[in-house]
Amino acid sequence: MIPLEKALKKYEKHLIKEGKSPNTIKAYTRDIKNSFNSALKVDELDQEKIEKFKKELKVNDSARQTIARKLNSIKSFLTYLKENDYISEIPEIDFGSTTVNLRKPKILDRSDYLVLRETAGEDMISYTIIELLLQTGIKIGELAKLKLEDISLLAKPTIDLHDRTIKINSKAKLILKEYIKHYHREKDKTKPLFYTSNGKQIHVRNIRLLIDNIFKKVDLEHYSVNDLRNTFIISQLEAGLSIELVSELVGHKNLLTTKRYLDLLAGKYKRSTLKHPVEI
Repeated sequence: MIPLEKALKKYEKHLIKEGKSPNTIKAYTRDIKNSFNSALKVDELDQEKIEKFKKELKVNDSARQTIARKLNSIKSFLTYLKENDYISEIPEIDFGSTTVNLRKPKILDRSDYLVLRETAGEDMISYTIIELLLQTGIKIGELAKLKLEDISLLAKPTIDLHDRTIKINSKAKLILKEYIKHYHREKDKTKPLFYTSNGKQIHVRNIRLLIDNIFKKVDLEHYSVNDLRNTFIISQLEAGLSIELVSELVGHKNLLTTKRYLDLLAGKYKRSTLKHPVEI
């Protein structure tokens, strides 16, 4: 069975590919390292060791939110191990309540993303990335992995994300068409949609840096790349797109994750018959 330390290194690479922020990756891996002896093997993570760890947290007067975060880190790690066949099943572990009050998602208002667009418009790559995040709600890790072959700009334009196919609105279609015309003249379908100077796939961290720099230019540094995705979600709900369809578009695994955005609408959500994401 794979040693814990080796499994953790693989998990860290997985989090990077998923587009998790550096702070999140650091917190998750630190929590797991601090929780167990690195000499353990992954199938030795059992109820007894978890309970011992929980008691140590309480003795050290850890805040409830800290305890919840650390236990969630372990749960996430075990889920990764199971999904990648490093363990045959997740141990029957009683984690107790790990629920904490989630921060409300931050949403850009119209004036914010208009000025963001205006500034990003000086660079077609930045502009296209921002528009795709705003118009599709795609995750940053998914955006980084896109290849030309994943994009269809026919009568019913879509983006194939492999675990789901999302419909895109006319604005996203137009922007993608212009971007591809300028940056994919060779029409190599296997080439990354966004690529570096040597033709390799762009890194998630470089996308974050690119967009964060534009936020700073327009004095919106309190926002992050993920808030563009939040803005897409709330805009679609405001337009009346069904919660189920919005959840499917953005890849939420739990409908409750999408429903928490309804709090920001203060009871004004009115479901309509819309079937496609609206333009922002």
